Amino acid sequence: MRPRVRPMDGVCEYKGNLCFSVLKDSELYQDLLMNRHAEISAMHPDKTWISIRGDLEETSDPDALSAMLQTCRNNIDNMHRFCDAAPAIFLLKNGTVRHFGNTGLRRESSL
Repeated sequence: MRPRVRPMDGVCEYKGNLCFSVLKDSELYQDLLMNRHAEISAMHPDKTWISIRGDLEETSDPDALSAMLQTCRNNIDNMHRFCDAAPAIFLLKNGTVRHFGNTGLRRESSL
C-alpha cells in the first residue's frame, strides 16, 4: 500500500502526544490499520519548514477522545456523525522532528 496525503480536521495534543481522530467506518481508518506510518509537513512564511515523522498507535483511552472533542468541537465537519460513528484516536509515537532552513537541515530531534 502506498502512503497518501490526507487532510485531517481532528487533531489535538494529549499528554504530550499529537493525536488524530478518524472515523472507524472510513477508508482512512482501514488504511491506517495496514500502514501506521505518518508524516506531517508545514512551511513557515519565511520559507523554513518542519517535518514530523512517526508511527500511529490507536488508543482506547476515553480521556484522549474527550480531549479531541473538546479541542476540535468547532473544527470537525459534521460533529454529530463524528460522535455517532465511534471515532478512533491515534497517537503519534516514536518519531523524529526535522527543521529545515533555506540551506538544508538545521536540526533534528526525537519525539
